[in-house]
Amino acid sequence: MRRVRAPHDRAFGLIELVVTALIAAVALVASIQMMRGGLGASEQSIAQGMVQEEALRTVESVVRELKDSGVTSTGWTVGVNPNVYNQYYDTDVGSIQFSRCTGYDVTQQLLLWGPVVTYSFVPPTGSEPGRVQRKEGATTANVCDHVVSFTVHYVSASNLVIVSLGVQVPDPENASRLIGAGCTKQVKLRN
Repeated sequence: MRRVRAPHDRAFGLIELVVTALIAAVALVASIQMMRGGLGASEQSIAQGMVQEEALRTVESVVRELKDSGVTSTGWTVGVNPNVYNQYYDTDVGSIQFSRCTGYDVTQQLLLWGPVVTYSFVPPTGSEPGRVQRKEGATTANVCDHVVSFTVHYVSASNLVIVSLGVQVPDPENASRLIGAGCTKQVKLRN
Protein backbone atom coordinates (compact mmCIF):
# COMPACT_ATOMS: atom_id res chain seq x y z
CA MET A 1 0.00 0.00 0.00
CA ARG A 2 1.25 3.45 -0.95
CA ARG A 3 1.32 6.30 1.42
CA VAL A 4 -0.14 9.57 0.25
CA ARG A 5 1.82 12.69 1.23
CA ALA A 6 0.20 15.72 2.65
CA PRO A 7 1.07 19.12 1.06
CA HIS A 8 3.09 20.22 4.12
CA ASP A 9 5.07 16.93 4.08
CA ARG A 10 6.83 17.71 0.77
CA ALA A 11 10.60 17.92 0.24
CA PHE A 12 12.29 21.32 -0.06
CA GLY A 13 11.28 23.37 -3.02
CA LEU A 14 13.65 25.39 -5.17
CA ILE A 15 13.10 28.64 -3.21
CA GLU A 16 13.79 27.01 0.12
CA LEU A 17 16.91 25.36 -1.33
CA VAL A 18 18.26 28.72 -2.63
CA VAL A 19 17.55 30.47 0.71
CA THR A 20 19.30 27.67 2.62
CA ALA A 21 22.34 27.89 0.29
CA LEU A 22 22.50 31.69 0.79
CA ILE A 23 22.35 31.34 4.57
CA ALA A 24 25.11 28.71 4.46
CA ALA A 25 27.25 30.95 2.20
CA VAL A 26 26.84 33.96 4.54
CA ALA A 27 27.78 31.79 7.53
CA LEU A 28 30.82 30.44 5.66
CA VAL A 29 32.02 33.94 4.66
CA ALA A 30 31.57 35.18 8.23
CA SER A 31 33.57 32.29 9.67
CA ILE A 32 36.36 32.82 7.10
CA GLN A 33 36.54 36.51 8.04
CA MET A 34 36.76 35.62 11.72
CA MET A 35 39.55 33.14 11.00
CA ARG A 36 41.45 35.72 8.96
CA GLY A 37 41.19 38.22 11.80
CA GLY A 38 42.46 35.61 14.22
CA LEU A 39 45.35 34.69 11.95
CA GLY A 40 46.30 38.36 11.54
CA ALA A 41 46.35 38.84 15.29
CA SER A 42 48.39 35.65 15.62
CA GLU A 43 50.95 36.83 13.03
CA GLN A 44 51.26 40.17 14.79
CA SER A 45 51.76 38.38 18.13
CA ILE A 46 54.48 36.23 16.58
CA ALA A 47 56.19 39.32 15.12
CA GLN A 48 55.95 41.09 18.50
CA GLY A 49 57.51 38.06 20.20
CA MET A 50 60.34 37.94 17.68
CA VAL A 51 61.13 41.65 18.18
CA GLN A 52 61.07 41.23 21.96
CA GLU A 53 63.33 38.17 21.70
CA GLU A 54 65.83 40.12 19.56
CA ALA A 55 65.98 42.96 22.11
CA LEU A 56 66.38 40.53 25.01
CA ARG A 57 69.07 38.50 23.22
CA THR A 58 71.11 41.62 22.47
CA VAL A 59 70.95 43.03 25.99
CA GLU A 60 71.78 39.65 27.52
CA SER A 61 74.80 39.37 25.22
CA VAL A 62 76.19 42.70 26.46
CA VAL A 63 75.43 41.86 30.11
CA ARG A 64 77.02 38.39 29.81
CA GLU A 65 80.28 39.91 28.58
CA LEU A 66 80.21 42.62 31.23
CA LYS A 67 80.06 39.94 33.95
CA ASP A 68 83.66 39.05 33.06
CA SER A 69 84.85 42.62 33.53
CA GLY A 70 85.63 44.54 36.66
CA VAL A 71 85.34 48.05 37.96
CA THR A 72 88.92 48.82 36.93
CA SER A 73 88.38 47.55 33.38
CA THR A 74 85.01 49.05 32.59
CA GLY A 75 84.20 52.49 31.42
CA TRP A 76 83.55 54.52 28.40
CA THR A 77 87.28 54.96 27.66
CA VAL A 78 89.33 51.93 28.61
CA GLY A 79 92.84 50.73 28.04
CA VAL A 80 95.03 48.21 29.78
CA ASN A 81 95.33 50.63 32.69
CA PRO A 82 92.05 52.56 32.57
CA ASN A 83 91.95 56.16 33.67
CA VAL A 84 88.92 56.27 35.92
CA TYR A 85 88.81 60.06 35.79
CA ASN A 86 87.91 59.95 32.08
CA GLN A 87 84.93 57.66 32.64
CA TYR A 88 81.47 59.17 32.41
CA TYR A 89 79.93 57.89 35.59
CA ASP A 90 76.20 58.15 36.25
CA THR A 91 75.40 59.28 32.70
CA ASP A 92 73.50 57.57 29.87
CA VAL A 93 75.80 56.94 26.92
CA GLY A 94 75.40 55.12 23.62
CA SER A 95 78.73 53.30 23.69
CA ILE A 96 80.71 51.26 26.19
CA GLN A 97 84.21 49.85 26.05
CA PHE A 98 85.58 47.28 28.43
CA SER A 99 88.10 44.49 28.78
CA ARG A 100 87.24 41.05 30.07
CA CYS A 101 89.29 39.33 32.70
CA THR A 102 91.05 36.36 31.12
CA GLY A 103 93.01 35.13 34.13
CA TYR A 104 95.51 35.97 36.85
CA ASP A 105 99.30 36.13 36.64
CA VAL A 106 100.50 34.69 39.94
CA THR A 107 104.13 35.73 39.49
CA GLN A 108 103.27 39.38 38.93
CA GLN A 109 100.11 39.26 41.03
CA LEU A 110 98.10 40.97 38.29
CA LEU A 111 94.80 40.27 36.60
CA LEU A 112 95.13 39.56 32.90
CA TRP A 113 92.79 41.45 30.59
CA GLY A 114 91.66 40.53 27.09
CA PRO A 115 91.29 42.92 24.17
CA VAL A 116 88.98 45.88 24.45
CA VAL A 117 85.37 45.17 23.45
CA THR A 118 83.17 48.04 22.28
CA TYR A 119 79.39 48.04 22.00
CA SER A 120 78.04 51.17 20.34
CA PHE A 121 74.80 52.56 18.95
CA VAL A 122 74.86 53.59 15.30
CA PRO A 123 71.83 55.87 14.78
CA PRO A 124 69.60 55.53 11.71
CA THR A 125 70.70 57.40 8.59
CA GLY A 126 68.37 57.91 5.65
CA SER A 127 66.86 54.53 4.80
CA GLU A 128 69.31 52.61 7.01
CA PRO A 129 67.86 51.60 10.39
CA GLY A 130 69.80 52.12 13.59
CA ARG A 131 71.89 49.26 14.93
CA VAL A 132 74.15 48.13 17.73
CA GLN A 133 77.65 47.10 16.73
CA ARG A 134 80.22 45.05 18.61
CA LYS A 135 83.89 45.62 17.93
CA GLU A 136 86.78 43.56 19.26
CA GLY A 137 90.18 44.22 17.76
CA ALA A 138 89.76 44.59 14.00
CA THR A 139 86.46 42.68 13.90
CA THR A 140 83.19 44.63 13.78
CA ALA A 141 79.81 42.91 13.72
CA ASN A 142 76.21 44.08 13.82
CA VAL A 143 74.57 42.68 16.93
CA CYS A 144 71.05 44.05 16.43
CA ASP A 145 69.26 45.97 13.65
CA HIS A 146 66.26 48.32 13.74
CA VAL A 147 67.51 49.85 16.99
CA VAL A 148 65.88 53.12 18.04
CA SER A 149 67.71 53.49 21.35
CA PHE A 150 70.69 51.95 23.11
CA THR A 151 71.94 53.35 26.38
CA VAL A 152 74.42 52.19 28.95
CA HIS A 153 74.42 53.73 32.40
CA TYR A 154 77.19 53.11 34.93
CA VAL A 155 76.18 53.69 38.56
CA SER A 156 79.51 54.20 40.27
CA ALA A 157 78.16 54.05 43.84
CA SER A 158 77.00 50.44 43.42
CA ASN A 159 79.25 49.25 40.53
CA LEU A 160 76.17 48.54 38.41
CA VAL A 161 75.92 48.84 34.65
CA ILE A 162 72.38 49.21 33.29
CA VAL A 163 71.92 48.34 29.62
CA SER A 164 68.73 49.43 27.78
CA LEU A 165 67.70 48.75 24.21
CA GLY A 166 64.68 49.72 22.10
CA VAL A 167 63.87 48.06 18.77
CA GLN A 168 61.18 48.86 16.16
CA VAL A 169 60.47 46.90 13.00
CA PRO A 170 57.80 47.38 10.32
CA ASP A 171 54.68 45.29 10.85
CA PRO A 172 54.68 42.49 8.22
CA GLU A 173 50.92 42.99 7.72
CA ASN A 174 50.97 46.80 7.53
CA ALA A 175 54.26 48.51 6.65
CA SER A 176 53.01 51.87 7.92
CA ARG A 177 52.80 50.45 11.46
CA LEU A 178 55.77 49.62 13.64
CA ILE A 179 56.16 46.81 16.15
CA GLY A 180 58.38 47.84 19.03
CA ALA A 181 59.96 46.20 22.02
CA GLY A 182 62.46 47.11 24.66
CA CYS A 183 64.61 45.46 27.27
CA THR A 184 66.63 46.67 30.26
CA LYS A 185 69.00 44.58 32.36
CA GLN A 186 71.66 45.37 34.88
CA VAL A 187 74.88 43.70 35.96
CA LYS A 188 77.05 44.23 39.01
CA LEU A 189 80.71 44.49 38.13
CA ARG A 190 83.49 42.71 39.97
CA ASN A 191 85.55 44.78 42.36
